Amino acid sequence: MKSNKIGLVGLVVIAALSFGHCLAQSTLKKDTFMFTKYGTQELFLDRYDDPSLNDKQAKKPVFIFLFGGGWEGGNRNVEEAKPFFNELTAKGYIVVAIDYRLYIKEAKSKGSMNAQNGTQLYLKAIDMAVEDLYAATRYILDHATEWNIDPQQIIIGGGSSGATSSVVAEYELCNSTPLAKNYLPADFNYAGVISMAGALWIAGENTKSVWPKKPCPFLFFIGNKDQVVTYNESHVSGFAGYGAAYLSKQFTDMGVANWFYDYVDGDHLIAAEPVINKRDEIGLFLKQFVARKKQLYRHTIENGKVPIDFSHAVTVLDIPK
Repeated sequence: MKSNKIGLVGLVVIAALSFGHCLAQSTLKKDTFMFTKYGTQELFLDRYDDPSLNDKQAKKPVFIFLFGGGWEGGNRNVEEAKPFFNELTAKGYIVVAIDYRLYIKEAKSKGSMNAQNGTQLYLKAIDMAVEDLYAATRYILDHATEWNIDPQQIIIGGGSSGATSSVVAEYELCNSTPLAKNYLPADFNYAGVISMAGALWIAGENTKSVWPKKPCPFLFFIGNKDQVVTYNESHVSGFAGYGAAYLSKQFTDMGVANWFYDYVDGDHLIAAEPVINKRDEIGLFLKQFVARKKQLYRHTIENGKVPIDFSHAVTVLDIPK
């Protein structure tokens, strides 16, 4: 399989021609629904739609957005992402921004997190977020007819913790884990994953990245100098992390369509950058890789974009002080 390295300027031109330029606007309509409950804790989702485009004969694709914040901060109401939501709904998508439980916030508030158990607590936080994503997906599937959506065109993604939770969710689906089988039909798969500074985390006796079923197409955004998320791969006893550089190569070898957007000088703030500055590229991925199911393998390199500076991460990623 060949990996095509394409120029940034040429790519943006192609994206504008094939998916429509970012000037497209929609009339956003937001509805809020409770999709699951744990004891007294209720989780909600916001559904964004453009009613003016509703067509009873054309079912809409869905993009499920997971906010970032290290499983301890953030919320589904990400103002910086609203223009991105607006563009997607203008092109006939339904956007669903979801809650998920913030287990690291809970652990820190109880003082139960320390250097010895930190990795295990983060793994538990991911599992809980994945369960909440599955619950939201199940809710959407149960309302597919009412919402006029295409169940085979549900895309997931987000930034930082939202990205990692999305990657792990697809991994668990492809491995038919009990959690995946508990919530989703056996023949279900997501149509695409958009990972903005996320990675695959695996714990246990076997920490190899193994995909018994072929995953859906992936779009990876990652900085080579990310301070938080694995860029390539990392291993410690009983734990492994696989980043975009590793997964993109593995997927290409497997014949899985993927696009690796590689920021040579980027840090973890890449988690917030694509929904602001790479909306045309996301649009191209959704049209060519997902909707048209083209078997493409791309590695785009961008130099000198984001400074290695974490000073403004609190405002960009909504990380608690």
